[in-house]
Amino acid sequence: MPDDSLITEQLLQALAMKESSGGKRLLGDTNLTNKAYGMYQIRKPAYDDVVQRRKEYIGIPFEDVQRDQALNETFAKAYLSVLSNEYGLDSLEEMLAGFKAGPTTTRRGIMTPATLQYIEDIKGLMQKGAPNGR
Repeated sequence: MPDDSLITEQLLQALAMKESSGGKRLLGDTNLTNKAYGMYQIRKPAYDDVVQRRKEYIGIPFEDVQRDQALNETFAKAYLSVLSNEYGLDSLEEMLAGFKAGPTTTRRGIMTPATLQYIEDIKGLMQKGAPNGR
């Protein structure tokens, strides 16, 4: 059974606030091939990773995850769980780095200044109690 104890409501609120200003910017990184969608800015590679590793999500189209914010949150939680339980990114910092930069980069120990700042921003939002933008 996966240990998802780090995936709290407080974390999800902070993540939504950081990723999309609590749902105000639902399309991100429009200059990249894999754009980011929804409150949690889910990209196609993260979606694919969840569907490949968690069979209960097979059959949910990526387009639905892009548009349906409840599904977007479900996939954010599932991706955080995959990062922790499948990739071994089991500290809050590693999990957030994986969400930002991808699991392979994080497992290699590559932490760019942008990733480090991202982690600090999320932790700061968690301490302040990010307003519930959902």
